[in-house]
Amino acid sequence: MKSSPKLAGLLSTAELLTWSGVTLVLHSAYSCLHFREIIPDPLTGTAPPHDVIVEALLGFFLVLFSRLSAAGEFLPVCPSSSWIGGGGRSNL
Repeated sequence: MKSSPKLAGLLSTAELLTWSGVTLVLHSAYSCLHFREIIPDPLTGTAPPHDVIVEALLGFFLVLFSRLSAAGEFLPVCPSSSWIGGGGRSNL
């Protein structure tokens, strides 16, 4: 894939989504630590707020989707491929 000269200095969409997801995950970690500081008794086992959990999951899936889309087309996995020693495709 060749990029046009106008877009040579800009981030691709996948890179932009990746960095956005990483930023969301880091922000949710910071928010969780801040929440742990303000609760009166940290030994009670209080779960983090729902918005922190949603933000962490959104960031994770954003990074996952962007990296999978940047990888391109996947090759098929065939149990009878030549590197195993099967030779060719079998009729199963």
